[in-house]
Amino acid sequence: MLKKSGEHLIILNFQLKNDSAEKPFNKKEIKLIVNPDPKSLWIAKDSDSSDKYWKADCASVHAIVGTKQLVIASKRGRSHAQEGIFRDDDFGYSYFEETGWGIIAVADGAGSAKYSRKGSLIACNEVISYFENLDKERLQELELSIQNNIKDTTEENQKILSSYFIEHLGKAAFGAQVKIKDEALANNATIKDYSTTLIFHFN
Repeated sequence: MLKKSGEHLIILNFQLKNDSAEKPFNKKEIKLIVNPDPKSLWIAKDSDSSDKYWKADCASVHAIVGTKQLVIASKRGRSHAQEGIFRDDDFGYSYFEETGWGIIAVADGAGSAKYSRKGSLIACNEVISYFENLDKERLQELELSIQNNIKDTTEENQKILSSYFIEHLGKAAFGAQVKIKDEALANNATIKDYSTTLIFHFN
């Protein structure tokens, strides 16, 4: 069996069924192309650890949050590893044992933005920080509005609940944008240089 990649020439010597034994063999040349193992074509180059926005090429966490287990992982794609490009995405989480609430944030920096790796990090950190520093009374108000809406899903209770979520989720996202803008100004860059998506779940 041929295992070496490349183009190989196979020569077949044969006779037709009705050919006499004295007749010379016919000759047929066949080109066989063996493609290399795709995995062997990929290489993983480390990203530049001297870069001011460097972060590990892979990151993961396993934590116990209340009665559940949380697993989060972030890893560069193959094309990024092939070229030694930074990991653009990031994540963050926090669990408040006293109240049983938790927050998870994930962000995927835009590949076309040169500092998106920092943008995704700032976005996640800022959202987590917002909820970690949220006043306990405000958190209790939010929890009470949720309980009231579960008990009695009236239009009024839904409005109250929506206003709380819009307020806090909006402030958390806006805070992330402000932090990214400050970072851009401090480094003579544009806010677009830090472009990133952001999704977070507060539960």
